[in-house]
Amino acid sequence: MKFLLSLSIAAVLLTGCAEPTVLDPPFGESVRHMIALQTADPSREAPGLDGEKSRKAFDAYREQTGTLDDLGDLGDIGGN
Repeated sequence: MKFLLSLSIAAVLLTGCAEPTVLDPPFGESVRHMIALQTADPSREAPGLDGEKSRKAFDAYREQTGTLDDLGDLGDIGGN
């Protein structure tokens, strides 16, 4: 009985030393793919804003923010 148990344990431990099979996924491939997608290609022209257009967009963003008075009476939101 001890021999059979020892043989079973040895077989299980030796399976960890087995060569990877063809069914194993390509580890690290997804990381390499995402890095390639996020790396800028200097040969491609990237869209951008000129200074005047970006200043107008920023000014419009800053002017469109409201105040707490614009919200009016919200009632008792916190429950207190």
